[in-house]
Amino acid sequence: MKNITFVLMTCGELTEDKCLKSIESFKNEIELIVIRDTYPQIKALNQMIESVETEYFVALDADMILYPNAWERISNAWRKHWRDDKWHSILFPLWDTLTERKILALKVMRTSIMKQNLFCESATPDVEHHQRLTSQGYTCITDYLKQSPIGDHVVTGDHFCYHKYRDVYQTYRSHNSEWDSGASFG
Repeated sequence: MKNITFVLMTCGELTEDKCLKSIESFKNEIELIVIRDTYPQIKALNQMIESVETEYFVALDADMILYPNAWERISNAWRKHWRDDKWHSILFPLWDTLTERKILALKVMRTSIMKQNLFCESATPDVEHHQRLTSQGYTCITDYLKQSPIGDHVVTGDHFCYHKYRDVYQTYRSHNSEWDSGASFG
């Protein structure tokens, strides 16, 4: 039985084929689920959680292109921490090609905790979710954020799913601060 599912969420990104190619070498080691054209974001996030049946899952956006060593790093991380039942996520950095910096992006999540804590409607569902899980005593493993990126986050094309991200980046670039405190550049 496989222990981990990769859930590809896509809204028509031009990088989807490259994303899928980047996981091809370990596709036999994982379950793969695709959430396609599901809006709004909150609906896609909860559909992702509800569709997973393995112990862990990775939220993989179609604009994430993983490096060849990604599977080794991901599988080593969850295997290292599997006995600790208080973590909800393990975070890895990606290299963002728009901002040309590391961002907090790839998450390995513990399914049982996520199924009990679906995402809520909010301006920044990830931030609210993280804060709620922390208030319940769960932790997020951030040690891996100090490492080199695990892949690239490639923003290309004119898809509406990028509009908020581009707005946040342009504000950050112009004013050296985010207009939305939940949109962290890590």
